Amino acid sequence: MSVLFLPSYRYHHDQIGSTRLITDSTGISQATYTYDPYGSLASSTGTIVNPFRFTGQYQDSSSNESGYYYLRARYYDPTTAQLLSVDPAYSATSQTYAYASDNPLNVTDPSGLCSGIFDCAKAAGQWASNKMQEGTSYVSSQVEQTKSWFAHHVSFTPPHYIGAQAIAGYVLGAYGAFELGYTLLRFGTALAGFGAAAGQPELIVLGVAMDVLGLAAIGLGVAFLLMAAGVLNVHFGESASAQRNDSGALQNGCWMPSSV
Repeated sequence: MSVLFLPSYRYHHDQIGSTRLITDSTGISQATYTYDPYGSLASSTGTIVNPFRFTGQYQDSSSNESGYYYLRARYYDPTTAQLLSVDPAYSATSQTYAYASDNPLNVTDPSGLCSGIFDCAKAAGQWASNKMQEGTSYVSSQVEQTKSWFAHHVSFTPPHYIGAQAIAGYVLGAYGAFELGYTLLRFGTALAGFGAAAGQPELIVLGVAMDVLGLAAIGLGVAFLLMAAGVLNVHFGESASAQRNDSGALQNGCWMPSSV
């Protein structure tokens, strides 16, 4: 049985993570690369097959593949300095196809979503704000619909009507909080994963922060449910037994007048 020993190489990068030099275990140069500001290969030496080039990201072969860079969320064409699809975080970044906010000498975009810690923080904050506004609008509309349904279909005594409205509000608030928490956790985990894969610690920090916010939102949802349970106990538990001796009967929290 024969054993194949593959040569080992060392990658040398510039300030934005682009591979500039590859040496063997003895320090002898095996390949060099130079790029234009947006990552198109200007010149190279050596015959090593190396797909990790501009900003250290993976590039499809230009000889038998597209030559595009894989940036997780999108592909990037260095010859046109444009990403090939609209930014999934466009509502937060206001960038459609531009790479690295048109500042490729100072920032990178390994995730295909945002570039630099400030841009990523802005995108994450705006995205979370949009989701919170959507959730608040949805819960408010559902509360109003629930109140309207109670007003037209159920005859509660005044204390129970108020209690029913409060319970409906708390339950729908819990639903909105759970939905927001799940979305934040999903996005935060994906962002942290992108950061880990791309070697960008700022994305990892932002992802973890969004995960924490997601857990806090879920905790808020649990608090809403506990408050709903408290209102249910106060208005439909002890008060129900206190009102059974009045004229009429209280059935399932609904006031049913005595028959004449």
